[in-house]
Amino acid sequence: MHWRWTGVGSSLAMSSLFVSGCSSRSAPTLGLFGAYFPAWIACALIGVAAATFTRMLLVRGRLSRIVPVRMLACCAIGLIAACLAWLWLER
Repeated sequence: MHWRWTGVGSSLAMSSLFVSGCSSRSAPTLGLFGAYFPAWIACALIGVAAATFTRMLLVRGRLSRIVPVRMLACCAIGLIAACLAWLWLER
């Protein structure tokens, strides 16, 4: 039985090395309304908003029939907006 406890202990020690990247001084956070949020949440919301806005523009401009892969185009624009937001927020 002794060998099981050493295996669990060494597994916990090894896993603590991977969790060290989540400390507050190295994690990118945004201070909003007195609370700190991870920056990737804001970037994801900006990407979803950009994809939704693109979809609305395609439908309103009657371009949704012309664009062959509408879902892919909206997702790509959303991804580009999220990546640009990440670069902007990480300055």
